Parts: sequence; structure tokens; C-alpha cells
Amino acid sequence: MAKYYTVGKYTNIDIDKHIKCVIVADDKSGNFYKNIIIEDENSDLGISLLIDENEIHSTYPVGRRVFVKLKGLTISDYNGLPQLGMGVDNSSSSPRLGQIPPSLMSQIIVPGSYNIPVQARKKKISELGPNDLNTLIQIEGVQFANVGPDKKYANNQVDPPVTINQDLVDCSGNRVIVRNSGYADFANELLPDKNGLITAVYSIFRSDKQLFI
Repeated sequence: MAKYYTVGKYTNIDIDKHIKCVIVADDKSGNFYKNIIIEDENSDLGISLLIDENEIHSTYPVGRRVFVKLKGLTISDYNGLPQLGMGVDNSSSSPRLGQIPPSLMSQIIVPGSYNIPVQARKKKISELGPNDLNTLIQIEGVQFANVGPDKKYANNQVDPPVTINQDLVDCSGNRVIVRNSGYADFANELLPDKNGLITAVYSIFRSDKQLFI
């Protein structure tokens, strides 16, 4: 897919091929919405697959192998984050990548085996780069910069719930954002106040490095 991908452009894929992937993140916790994160088993590269459906995890959970047919799909990015979808959605003030409609899911996404081992790659904040986007990573020796009795992952006590960015730092002062949806089932939990490790999907928003639990 690399030859089709250009940041800022919407490119229709015309090759009659598929990619063999494993799902490394789904929408079960509520921290991902209408997308799953898949890693290509041949290249270890990841991408966000946009699907216009809720409860995707009931069919496509973490650890399931899927074969994604590429012909007819569209590849683009959201502020620098590679995404795979279908067409261009012009329903809002600015265009965005369209989602795969439910009626076409079975034609495009062919499900395979369950319980494929999902391995997070060990990384340091300073090492995170383009090849890590949309992949599952694990960082050791980190802690949240601001903790306390009122510091939570996000805010689900208001309507609508509020997504919050929390800063994560390592012992060298390197920093990365942990972005948490107010709809996540862990939104109301207190931030850990100890140093430890985190497992998350690496993302980016423009120049900001981000992690999604």
C-alpha cells in the first residue's frame, strides 16, 4: 500500500490484492470509535481501518486474523495518521476519509482465525517514528506528569463526555500524550501515581505524538 499513500491526499486503490492482518486494537473499551487497528503480518506496519459500525469487536476482536481486500478502498490520513477507508466524506465543513459501510463489510473484510498472539513492541518515547504508527507498543519506565485525587483519564461525568490528553514522561524528560476518550469504560479511573509500563497504540496528530490505550 505504500506506493498509494501520500499525506494529505485521498488515493483510490485499484490493485486486486489483499493484506493479511491481525487486529491489535478494537472498540470494546470505547477508546476507539468506528475503527479497528490492524497490523500487516508481512510488514509489521499498521493502519487504522474505518468502519461505519458500532460494536465492531463482537465480530472483529483483538487477536483475530483478517484478510482485507484492497481494491475499491481509499487510503489517506487524519492529520498525519494513516487510515484506510472508502471514498471521501463531504458531509461536514471539510472533507474526510469515508468509512466502509456495513453492507460491504463482508465483501471487504474476510475473517480468519481467533486468538492470534498479539505482541507489543518494546519502545522508548524517543524512538517512536512513522513505522510505529497504528502499531501496538510497550514503553517501560514512564509515569503520568500530573497525578492526584482529582486526576482521571477523562471526564465522563458531563454530557457529552470529554476527551482529555494526559502527559506521560520518562526518566529522561521525554514526553508523549496519552489521549483518552470520555466514552472509554476506564474514563473515570484515577491516573496511576507510580512509575511503570504502558501498552498502547501509537498515533499522531500533526506533530504531536499520542498513545491510545
